[in-house]
Amino acid sequence: MKNLRASCLCFLLLGWRAGCGFERYSSLGETVTLPCAGFQKYENSFIYWTFSQRSGTASELASGGKITVKQPERAARLEVLPDSSLRIHHLHTEDAGRYECQQYLNGMLYKGGTPVVLTLLTSFLQYSSLGETVTLPCAGFQKYENSFIHWTFSQRYETSSELASGGKITVKQPERAARLEVLPDSSLRIHHLHTEDAGRYDCEQNINGYFHSGGTPVFLTLLTITAVPGRDLMRGIDLALQCTLVCNGGIADCRSVPDNVKLTWVDDEGTALQGDMFKITSYRTHSILSLELQKSDHNRRWRCDLTEGGAVKASYSYTTTLAGSADRISPLQAGSNPTLTCSLTCGFVCPPAKLLWSDSNGNSLHGGAREGFLIRSNITSSQLFLTGLQSSEQIRCSVEEEGKQRVYLQYLIQLPVSVSKVELIIRVFIFCAVLIIPAIIGAVVYVKRSKRAAEEVTSGIELTPVRGLPVSPGITATL
Repeated sequence: MKNLRASCLCFLLLGWRAGCGFERYSSLGETVTLPCAGFQKYENSFIYWTFSQRSGTASELASGGKITVKQPERAARLEVLPDSSLRIHHLHTEDAGRYECQQYLNGMLYKGGTPVVLTLLTSFLQYSSLGETVTLPCAGFQKYENSFIHWTFSQRYETSSELASGGKITVKQPERAARLEVLPDSSLRIHHLHTEDAGRYDCEQNINGYFHSGGTPVFLTLLTITAVPGRDLMRGIDLALQCTLVCNGGIADCRSVPDNVKLTWVDDEGTALQGDMFKITSYRTHSILSLELQKSDHNRRWRCDLTEGGAVKASYSYTTTLAGSADRISPLQAGSNPTLTCSLTCGFVCPPAKLLWSDSNGNSLHGGAREGFLIRSNITSSQLFLTGLQSSEQIRCSVEEEGKQRVYLQYLIQLPVSVSKVELIIRVFIFCAVLIIPAIIGAVVYVKRSKRAAEEVTSGIELTPVRGLPVSPGITATL
């Protein structure tokens, strides 16, 4: 069926079918080699390659082993091999057409080579990120009574494997089967994307036992971030974050990605990261962000956007958690019901590990060890639900890997200090005492000083005799 579809594309693209010559099939982004046979080598001869589409005039591509096409971008993708074959790298849509090699001998042109008709199989690129959910469309089919849709998956040049048939998931791996879902319109939905999900997806229609490949293949490309180092981050450490495209099952298999796809590091508002503290090295399929961690980078989210033609198609984030740092939660009221979330951020597939909750003394909070603490966990994240919180708590989330635990994240939950009635009375008494005692001391001091001043005023004063009153000689009265 693939050859049948390719032949139809040949007819549509070139405008002819009979006499197409030697047919060659390939896909966008691939590399193809077109043979030039049927000529003998002579001293004064050379090979001449031409290209044409539909009924247009043939244009020259190469002559005498040298690329002569005028368009620089196309010329960079063409190569003449020693046997005069023409190799085309990173195929574009406009490369589909008729190629002819001819021989010049002593100024005369000889058309002895068989024309090569290059037909490209079109595909649909779908972008997403690890952990996300994506829906792959299946279109181009009509519904018949005895028909059903058949989904297959392949990577690189491996044989395709069946994923679903007749609306039912048929893949053998239980973990992968649990993440797949066929929708009523025959689209395939993939939940919680993994690295191994990157590749080619084909939907085919089976009618009365015969398969018809009329659907457009979907190439799923995933976006991910890896960190070096990936653990035990601290202030002052040099960190390298690599944002990478995963295509067709591997990082290096992204030949079908268009040239207008870019990877950009941005902040939470979508503004590109700038400044001397960031060093960004960008390539076609990955981008590296290098920096020295600061105290303010604790729980900071670093986001990588994948854009195609300026439009954001996918995003992936990585959060840096510095060892020994604590998330201080705003003071809560007694009886509050906060929820704490602890999650693993993995570059590709998370290693076998467990997320464990404990208090500041290292006592486990799992299995109902403490009333009011409820834990729900999955493979990469865990949530702690606190009900009726009555006191401040310092809680740790640790990751257990190969039997060893290390602190992954700490939370410090603060409640306002509650005051009992007795404590309130004591505090009021102390407050009043602080205000009254200085006043009493001041009053006592004032009375004593007033009495002393009165004594000083009256001591040493003589009484002067009043005229007209007899006073005995030698007698004085003092007060």
